[in-house]
Amino acid sequence: MNVSPSHWSWTIAVLVGVLSLGCLGADAPVATSSAQKIEVQGRPMQFQTQGTGRPTLVIETGLGEPGVNSGSWKAVLDSLSRSNRIFQYDRAGLGGSAAPAKTPRTIRDQAEDLHQLLVQTKEPGPFVLVGHSMGGLVVRGYAAEHPEQVAGIVLVDSSHPDQWKRWLAALPPETPSEPPSIRGARKHLTATLADPQSNPENLDLAASADQIRALGTLGSIPLRVVTHSPKWVMVPDLPEPVSQQIEQDWQDLQKSLLALSTASRQSVAASAGHYVQAEDPALVIAAIQDLLAALPSKSP
Repeated sequence: MNVSPSHWSWTIAVLVGVLSLGCLGADAPVATSSAQKIEVQGRPMQFQTQGTGRPTLVIETGLGEPGVNSGSWKAVLDSLSRSNRIFQYDRAGLGGSAAPAKTPRTIRDQAEDLHQLLVQTKEPGPFVLVGHSMGGLVVRGYAAEHPEQVAGIVLVDSSHPDQWKRWLAALPPETPSEPPSIRGARKHLTATLADPQSNPENLDLAASADQIRALGTLGSIPLRVVTHSPKWVMVPDLPEPVSQQIEQDWQDLQKSLLALSTASRQSVAASAGHYVQAEDPALVIAAIQDLLAALPSKSP
């Protein structure tokens, strides 16, 4: 799938950890016939379930992407719902879920929202958590607080708490005559870490990164890491050496996620970009099925 959004809206969106929402599947939303709302911590949150079978797969989308109306997961979930129950939801302030009264928020806040939502809906665990992009950090936050409710984790091109600092370090020293693309990248990355209002969920990314760094490992919880192709150019407007370094940083950070679990495995896409689930759904389906097969039992 070729994506051609505008220059900086695309560039910084990728650097934050999510592509522009209109680029992938926005005109083909997942069916919402079963979408429901329930009050969580004093505000309505929208969720949706489909399929049957245990364990339930809980989907965490990328930054700014509503879970219920997102089409990027359609092919994956249409396949997996034949054998497993799927739970999707809109995080606070997205889709049909009300915005929180207090901002900025952190990953810990979002993980607690997920916990309360699963409790309020009486969704039976333990769960297989599937997190894409920034959703991977939410999944890790939830697993740290409620490990007994986690049967396994699949990280799909997940964000990493060190990515922003690594990308800033990849930029050359600031000079008055530097290319506009370098100047823009530095400006937007700095703003991303400093200003929660620069992202659609008002997340304090610096504080959230610190929270994730402070977490322990997942122990023996089965983990699968799905990574976009190293052939994909994450930020094509930057000078090639800088773009290559940013991509190498991403690939290195993805590999480092394997150390989170003693039962981890990685799959790297042949050509798919950040939205692996939309561009190479078979790879994501295979990773989830591989994890499910490794679980002791799919029975309650």
